[in-house]
Amino acid sequence: MKPYRRITLGLLVLTALCGFWLTFRWPAHSAYDIGQPVVDRGIYGHVAHAGWVMKDLDLVLSCWERLGIHDIERHGLVETPEVTYRGKKTAWKLKTATAKIGNAEIDWIQPVTGDSTCADFLRKHGDGIHHLAFRVSSQTQLEEQVRYFAGRGVGPLETGSWVGKNGTGRYVYLDTASRGGGITIELIYDPDKVATPASASRNESVHANRPIRFRGPGPFEGQRFLQGPGLRRNGQRPVRRPGPPISWSAQQLRNGFGPVEVGRCPL
Repeated sequence: MKPYRRITLGLLVLTALCGFWLTFRWPAHSAYDIGQPVVDRGIYGHVAHAGWVMKDLDLVLSCWERLGIHDIERHGLVETPEVTYRGKKTAWKLKTATAKIGNAEIDWIQPVTGDSTCADFLRKHGDGIHHLAFRVSSQTQLEEQVRYFAGRGVGPLETGSWVGKNGTGRYVYLDTASRGGGITIELIYDPDKVATPASASRNESVHANRPIRFRGPGPFEGQRFLQGPGLRRNGQRPVRRPGPPISWSAQQLRNGFGPVEVGRCPL
């Protein structure tokens, strides 16, 4: 047999062996991968709201009103009769309030009664940002994302539902903080709200393009979710000042809020 024919025959045998191996090995992996949910990165490009837990809601809101946030919606005492927290049925009562700043929203939460992840966070850490919430567009999408995280060892910490004007809403707190994420992630489906909240004009200002960064632990450090707190009072027209516009820091010094930390960074 000529040398080139031997090479050709050897290649044919090698190809047949590879095909034989793939026939028995590849389908098992393919079937496993196709059946697994995937992360929907479109959900996590915008923070729907930041959940802020505190002991005294009224005291905290009065502070933020002094800083120029006046379109605050107080919801009073909110009660959810059926919640699942760490696998057990429970119920809680909270005092809550919300404010929209640009395209972001702050949810202030004061636990009153019952077991909840917010109440546990307050007992362990005191006042602070408890979670970042991301909005999904359907119940199916919510379930798929919960399955995705569960497949990677991050299960639901707390789940609950409520009845809205346009259907039943659901929320899921994922146990990301204790797994090394540094902060709790909430997935929320609210049929009464669109995917991206509308802007609140009175909470915007000439500083709207300057993001405020809330420094949090873990990979979420530096998350931009607040856009330019405004400096107008409720119902008041902007005041025209002579000369250059007053800076954010100067405004807060006038309101009695001095700097906690000052630094410089190279450009």
